[in-house]
Order: sequence, then structure tokens, then C-alpha cells
Amino acid sequence: MKNILSQEKRPAKEAKQFTEIPNHPDAITLFFNTIKPFSANQFLINWDHKSLRIPNQTKAIPISLAIKGQDKIFITGQNGIGKSTLLKALRADLSSQKQIPLAYIPQSMDELLRDDKTALEWLEPFCDINKAQAYLASLSFTFDEMSHQINQLSGGQKAKLLLATMVLSEAKLLLLDEPTRHFSPTSQEAIRKLLRDFPGAMVSVSHDKAFIDQVATKVYHLTSNGLEPAW
Repeated sequence: MKNILSQEKRPAKEAKQFTEIPNHPDAITLFFNTIKPFSANQFLINWDHKSLRIPNQTKAIPISLAIKGQDKIFITGQNGIGKSTLLKALRADLSSQKQIPLAYIPQSMDELLRDDKTALEWLEPFCDINKAQAYLASLSFTFDEMSHQINQLSGGQKAKLLLATMVLSEAKLLLLDEPTRHFSPTSQEAIRKLLRDFPGAMVSVSHDKAFIDQVATKVYHLTSNGLEPAW
């Protein structure tokens, strides 16, 4: 019994090396400790009237957008205008550039997550099992929940799993579609702080005013005529 208990304590001890142990179940205690961002003046993408095709719309939207190495760009706009399509187009374009490591969190988490894997198995490509346990423990996963299949996890747990993936991937560019919507009100400030402290570039779709106000360096409003600077 002593040996089993000591093994169960190990991830919690290792978590201190990467994160902090949370005090409440909604805690978000991850940090971007090892990211070396691109130069603030380096262009990652520079679209000039790129044609964006929106599902169920006959007219394409001309998109002009420049992203530099440490920009935090937010996209607003009415529902159905094409904000998620824009993020997916950015992902498709940037994924072909191997020198730009990126992480993507879609509005529908099931678009990325595989139901046949457990939370621990999902993190396997990014770290060893002890580090994965440490990260999940810091996000209030119990040891039993770490071995649950992803389709058994709550929406909040799935969001935390993708958040851990994002941190472990050491991406220098984040593409986020409504990233705060799946987290509880008590987690919101921690999410804002985590992404505010991210040293790299970010493009996020959001209607969350507090999130935009605290994190954004540029805000664009998407209309049928393209991206219009909001501030």
C-alpha cells in the first residue's frame, strides 16, 4: 500500500516543476515557460485581398491581414459572417510553413479530440507519462479521470485538455476560436492571464469583452467587405 500511495503522489510532486497545484476544482495553473517567440517585427503571414469563401454564401470576402511575431489579434463580427472559416483558412495556410509551430483550438472541441483515446494517451505525443500526469493533476483531473476516454469527459475537462496540449506543444502562434466559452466563470481570469502572458502571436475569435480588453493588441471586425480595424 505504501508503494502505491508513493506512486500516486509522484505526479503531484512533478507538477510543481511545470505548474502549480490548484486550490479549487476550476483552477488553471499552466504557464508558457519555454516559448521563444518570433521577433515582434517578423511577418508570419501577410494577406493582401485574399479571397475567403464562406459556406452557404455566394460572395467571397476579400481579406487583408498581416500577423507579426508577437501580435495578439482579435476578430469580432456577427454570427455566421465567417470568423471560424477565417481561422481555418489561416490554419491551412500556416500549417504548410513548418518553421511556424502553431496550436489551434476550434469552437467545437470534438473537431480535434479523438473519442477513442484517454486524456493521458492524447498527451503522449507531447511528453512522457509522468509529465502528462503532472499537467492533468494541475488542472484538477483525478487519477481515474486521466484514464477516462475523451468522450466521457465534461466540456470543461475537454477544454482543459486542449489547453494543456497547447502549452505542451510549445507553439509560437495560437489560433483560438472562442477559447473562453467552455471555462467556468471562476476560471476566466486565469485563462485571460495565461493568454495575456503568452509571448508569441495569437489570432482569436471572441465576443468576450473582458478577454479582448485585457489581451488584444489589435482588434478587427469582420464584415462582408472584409476586416475593418476596430481599435
